[in-house]
Amino acid sequence: VINDSENNRFLVVWQDERNGNWDVFGQIVTATGVIYDHNDDGYNQYNADNFGISTASGNQEYPVLAFASGTSEFLVGWLDSRDTTADIYYQKLEADGDPTGGNVALGTSITSTINDLDIAANTECNNYLISYRYDNDDFGNSIVGSCIVSTPVLSWVSGDTDGVSPDSGAAGSTFTFSVNYL
Repeated sequence: VINDSENNRFLVVWQDERNGNWDVFGQIVTATGVIYDHNDDGYNQYNADNFGISTASGNQEYPVLAFASGTSEFLVGWLDSRDTTADIYYQKLEADGDPTGGNVALGTSITSTINDLDIAANTECNNYLISYRYDNDDFGNSIVGSCIVSTPVLSWVSGDTDGVSPDSGAAGSTFTFSVNYL
């Protein structure tokens, strides 16, 4: 759950198996607990109008989310196995839950277990950071962070972390860089 402070409502996200595999769904709820009627663009206390954020083949699991107040948009990230290897995907949503574009893969294609997925928004410049930890055969546990913005930026990968979990707000590690586009 995350608060949309600009519109005085919340986005709730979860995973469930209603379609036979794990998918990610969302629901907008007002600060007073009224369910936002996504299809009619209004409020209806009796309409449980949740919506699919990712219902692709394979499993979509462990959703995380952030809100950028400057653009009134959400970013939802999750672990996705629609292809043969696990990847991190994300989806931008407008304040009413409408998607902006489609699901986007970070292009990680990691063959080991991904843990501690997290996401944060920088409200000053409306950028996002998705971070996660995975077992790297060469370095042990590795922490990866990718910035999500409208223009190309740098993202980083750190080496051995001695089991430290990622924290999207933390700093102080030595990083190597790669470029990611929105």
